[in-house]
Amino acid sequence: MYHGNGPNQICTCARKKKEMSAAVKVNGVTIEKKLADLTLILEISKAMSAQRDLDTLLEMIIANTTKVMDADRSSLFLVDQDTNELWSRIAQGAEISEIRFPVGVGIAGHVAKTGETINIKEAYEDPRFNKEVDKKTGYRTKTILCMPMINHEGKVIGVIQVLNKINGIFTDYDEELLSAFCSNAAVAVENAELYKEKDSLFKSLIKTLAATIDARDPVTAGHSQRVALYTVNIARSLGFSEDDIKAMDVAATLHDVGKVGVRDEVLLKPGRLTFEEYQKIQLHATYTKEILEQIHFARDLKKVPYIASCHHERMDGKGYPNKLRGHEISMAAKILAVVDVFDALTAYDRPYKSAMPLQKALSILNEGKGTQFDPEVVDVFVMNHLYNIERREFTRIGMGVEMQYSVVAEDNSGLRVDQTIDVSGAGLRFTTKQFIPRGKYLKMTIQLPGKPIDVIGRVVSIKKNPIQENYDVCVEFVNLTKRTKETLADHLVDLSDEIAQASIEDESGPKLSDDVHKN
Repeated sequence: MYHGNGPNQICTCARKKKEMSAAVKVNGVTIEKKLADLTLILEISKAMSAQRDLDTLLEMIIANTTKVMDADRSSLFLVDQDTNELWSRIAQGAEISEIRFPVGVGIAGHVAKTGETINIKEAYEDPRFNKEVDKKTGYRTKTILCMPMINHEGKVIGVIQVLNKINGIFTDYDEELLSAFCSNAAVAVENAELYKEKDSLFKSLIKTLAATIDARDPVTAGHSQRVALYTVNIARSLGFSEDDIKAMDVAATLHDVGKVGVRDEVLLKPGRLTFEEYQKIQLHATYTKEILEQIHFARDLKKVPYIASCHHERMDGKGYPNKLRGHEISMAAKILAVVDVFDALTAYDRPYKSAMPLQKALSILNEGKGTQFDPEVVDVFVMNHLYNIERREFTRIGMGVEMQYSVVAEDNSGLRVDQTIDVSGAGLRFTTKQFIPRGKYLKMTIQLPGKPIDVIGRVVSIKKNPIQENYDVCVEFVNLTKRTKETLADHLVDLSDEIAQASIEDESGPKLSDDVHKN
């Protein structure tokens, strides 16, 4: 019987087997190298598929392309199907800028147009290479591998370009490897773009609902947006997760949507409410919950109806609609309760009262700790000065100036002259005898003192005034230029500072009563 050398022979055989395995090559690449590369691509693909944010995903793809391809650097360009351009974002110091060029231009453009892979072994010998880029950046491009990202429909959605292989040139195996990577990257990019589109649609719906609230009660326009900003600031300071903050942001924006169920003569009453009217106002919190429960919110937003409906609950159980006490109220609703009252007290866009001075409003919050408000929320809000937000964009300031407008895309729409009622950084309200359907776009010239501005706006609401036989029209601005925004903001700053100063000089601030409960 043959016994051999026992354990020593087994070790020797295992070592030889490993060496033989490593020596087996396919197209000049060892099997172990292929397995390692494919394993790396699989791990990266898992990470990419979990990333929802498009900008973060693009950075991830670029960094990992360079790593997988053993190259010096990489770039990624996406196809803009609307403009037939390639675009990419590049970092320049602390700022990020976007570059664009037509499909078909340059190496990346050619790949996007034809769907072909380009492998250049010497860049300066290829007529398609633009040497000017190297001259501007000081970089020396040698080898280039440029490949299309193709989706499941066979459409080119982007291009990945890899520069300067660390050792030698890009091989056939490199093309095979990048092809596998591009396929997975294309799937991840399409998923991220779909998520972004879905998120944009959701945000636009929320914005439309908020605009509906403003249109229902023009006097408190901007209140919900300001409350949302305060809420997010406090939530971040308290360490809430981004998913929780998103839910609180939506709840704060929509907390007054129930106002649509309250009659105009109660909701818009300029004076003190009767007991019966106050009871009707209280119903808006219940209506808010009922309305929002009809919306099919995503899993991370399921608590939005509850949070939004609890913004008038109190720590001592004397709030509404459910008279919840202390621990029965979620922290999100406690935050909303504080900032809702604060904004109602300090708003200077109400025709029937002056704004309460800041310090007086803060003292009311402090006095209400433990009875009306959660002490921790008040302390975080006050001690960290989280009330310091730019309010003017979301505040309509009474401004009666002349404006000219015409309805866009209507042949018979001549230039009309009317008067604004109030203006904010986001839109305006004006009166007219002309009926203008919701959704129509207006080309407007607003005659600010010494600084007329031209803007485009979309009609979000129109309400008939039967007494004066005209219409109140609410318009949101669309695509304001930077200069127009600055001009409008400067004018609003001057006006709001005058109003704020007048309110400071007025010692007879409003009591915590009807005005608060209308919000």
